[in-house]
Amino acid sequence: MAKFHESVEPCALCASQEYKKVAIEAGHDIFRCRRCGLVQVRPLPRETSDSNKSYWQVDFDVPAIQEARLGSQLVYSYGLRRLKELTGATLAGQNVLDVGCGMGLFLEIAKGQAANPYGIDIAGSAAQFAETHVGIDTVKVGAFETADFPAGYFQLITGWNVLEHTSAPGRWLAKAYRLLADDGLLLIKVPNVRFSALMSKLAPVTRALGLATMSYIATRPPLHLYGFSPNTLRKILEAAGFEVLTVEGAPVRESWGIKGAILEHLTKFLARLTGGLLDYQVVIMAVARKRKTDELA
Repeated sequence: MAKFHESVEPCALCASQEYKKVAIEAGHDIFRCRRCGLVQVRPLPRETSDSNKSYWQVDFDVPAIQEARLGSQLVYSYGLRRLKELTGATLAGQNVLDVGCGMGLFLEIAKGQAANPYGIDIAGSAAQFAETHVGIDTVKVGAFETADFPAGYFQLITGWNVLEHTSAPGRWLAKAYRLLADDGLLLIKVPNVRFSALMSKLAPVTRALGLATMSYIATRPPLHLYGFSPNTLRKILEAAGFEVLTVEGAPVRESWGIKGAILEHLTKFLARLTGGLLDYQVVIMAVARKRKTDELA
């Protein structure tokens, strides 16, 4: 029987309050919307911003942190290659905004490809690192949803593992839509909740094997608040007005090593073999386009 939870916020995608509880982690309830399938923490924790800021309370000079910073180069390269294959777009001369830019590795890559790179992050220490070590003085500190960038200014906005952190993904996407020029592109990468939920259920097995366990939504709340599948990621982008060009698996971070590479290839093969029915790829990436004004008329 359907169960309504009138005391918590409605679904961030379809506004239903008809949920199924799928996990309890760190004192937070994780639900799946029975109507649209979006996985979300309800009620939303109040400490979200502080939790995200604490992610960057690290010593940037520690070698392990520098190695972790460089661990996404393959992911970024893949995203830009797919962007070009799908749209023909290159970064040269384009205004590019990286939301949740962290230590600025993607900004550094964009700068190297002759883009005009801009960044924003809620953690001042990470933004300062990007400015000091990458030489980019166009990084803002603060929340993306209230940032004062001019409307229609960017040709590309990226969010690499950001959307699952935000308390209101619909509002985040609406902001991105306003800041993009007509035909502007959005590139989003998030954990695949189908994979993380499966790994969470297999926790007794992985623990017995001496392996790390995983949250139902990849990282325990309040750091992660949403779990997106290929289907719900597509739906929430379309609800924000975007034309979705692709939702597909993406490489895992190089820091996962050989085990990550093997897992990536196995899950990708399984998804292709079953036509997406068994899509347990570790991470998923979407490329979407802001339609021209005359296309919406």
